[in-house]
Amino acid sequence: MEELSHLAIASTVARGDADVGMGNEKVSMQVREVDFIPLQRERYELVIRKEDLNKPYIQAAIEIIQSQEFKKELGGLGNYDISETGNIVAEV
Repeated sequence: MEELSHLAIASTVARGDADVGMGNEKVSMQVREVDFIPLQRERYELVIRKEDLNKPYIQAAIEIIQSQEFKKELGGLGNYDISETGNIVAEV
């Protein structure tokens, strides 16, 4: 059985139409009848072309991402590790 969203997967498991499904923790918290067992941690990065780095809208986005307000909001969404949020990890 193939579902198109994490919520649909969790709902399918909750109804008993499937024994297990792959999904994220946030959605599983919305469906009381299922448990969540983490399999791995995912890392998300924002990739920006060097020639665009000094454009005002890019600088504004970087400032927002590096702000304490953004990190606080992101941290409040669930079990996210925000320790590296806003850090530049590589320049190529």
